[in-house]
Amino acid sequence: MKKFFLAAAFCLSMVSVASAYDSKAVVSFDGYSSNLSTTTSSTQTGFTARMYNKCPLTGLDMVWGGSVYAPGSNNRELAFNFITGVEFKAPVLGGVELVAHSGKAAVTGAPINLFHTFSLNKNFLYNLTDKVQLGLTVELAQFSISDSNSYLSVMSSVKPVVAVNIALF
Repeated sequence: MKKFFLAAAFCLSMVSVASAYDSKAVVSFDGYSSNLSTTTSSTQTGFTARMYNKCPLTGLDMVWGGSVYAPGSNNRELAFNFITGVEFKAPVLGGVELVAHSGKAAVTGAPINLFHTFSLNKNFLYNLTDKVQLGLTVELAQFSISDSNSYLSVMSSVKPVVAVNIALF
């Protein structure tokens, strides 16, 4: 499974290099486990990669990417999300990203939903070098639209991230 995640990160970074001469990649790994002492325990491991490319007409950064979640139990399937959105300067928060998620949940037989969740994220990055940064991505707000279950959550997740600046020239 680790090789799959590394191959996905490599492919996503190669696509970014070919599509833009100045971009940034932000990669995070996350997961959870619950009820490890029972037979109904639930575990999940995830990988998320987001690319930021400047849009020349607006000056905004276009955000695109995806995530894959591998289930840790037999009654779950592989889940995935495609992420599209923009990064902009908010008055109080500074640079934030507004993204829409399209994808499939880990529940067995779940359908693929388009633009089912919207989230507002903030990256806090510390420069290690001029090209590599470490930090956190905080999900400030998340709004999910579903036929049976719509919700709004605030400060729902914090993920450690590694960011890499890619410049061809």
